[in-house]
Amino acid sequence: MTRTDDLPGVGDEVMEGRVRAIVTDIRGGVIWLRANGREERPAENPTQLKVRRTRAELIAAGDRLDAAATVIAALHHDNAGLREELAGRGAVIALDERRAARTETIGPC
Repeated sequence: MTRTDDLPGVGDEVMEGRVRAIVTDIRGGVIWLRANGREERPAENPTQLKVRRTRAELIAAGDRLDAAATVIAALHHDNAGLREELAGRGAVIALDERRAARTETIGPC
């Protein structure tokens, strides 16, 4: 079966009533769907299917997710390096102690 403008293609995310599903195959002119946690089944009324996202849109969304995960991993790595660097510097100095010492040498502001 060739894809037409009004019918979804393989890999498209569709709504069948209130159920979201993916078109897994088109066999003998019958559109097959798989919803999350359900078995693959033929669409009850293919003309009533509403395309939510096409296969290309799903792939692009996955690419954006991969890019975001890469950025998060890089930030995590940088953060771990900075924490390690700070841990090697020694004790943390309270700002109040530094301010008190500074006002004694310079005078009140």
